[in-house]
Amino acid sequence: MPSLTDPTPAMQSFQDVLRQGLPVERGRVDPNVGFYMDTDPRHAHSRFVYVYRDGLTVKAYACFVPYERQEGSPVFAVGYAVPDAYRGHGLAKAVFAAGIAELRNGFSGHPPFFVEAIIDTSNVASQHVAAAVLQISPQSITDQVSGLPALQYLRKFETGLTK
Repeated sequence: MPSLTDPTPAMQSFQDVLRQGLPVERGRVDPNVGFYMDTDPRHAHSRFVYVYRDGLTVKAYACFVPYERQEGSPVFAVGYAVPDAYRGHGLAKAVFAAGIAELRNGFSGHPPFFVEAIIDTSNVASQHVAAAVLQISPQSITDQVSGLPALQYLRKFETGLTK
């Protein structure tokens, strides 16, 4: 049965390689966030991963992947996940917002970019996170991959640290 993409397996995979010694940098805006960038060999896109962790344990995960352009600017698809033990503490919102702040800082001097979250209509918790961080109302869409009804949250961000 088709379903929307779930970032939980990616978070678990990141957790595994983190325990194997994956080098994670400190955020430049938020020194409590860890940052890792690589290229997805299947799609040749860079992935920007931000995590909050306790030692080698991931407490919250957000991954931003550029996949298209809109108005001449890149659109980053975002996925975020929090392990069950850490849910309900605002960590998804925090890591999502930290990732955007780090991207804005890292792309300072470049054109603006968009962040897009596509969320299953039944995933109320993720809807609350996207609405709080992106501060916009969603549009009802049909997910291009699964063909299921979904909500699209899409917001444009200027680069630098201004709001």
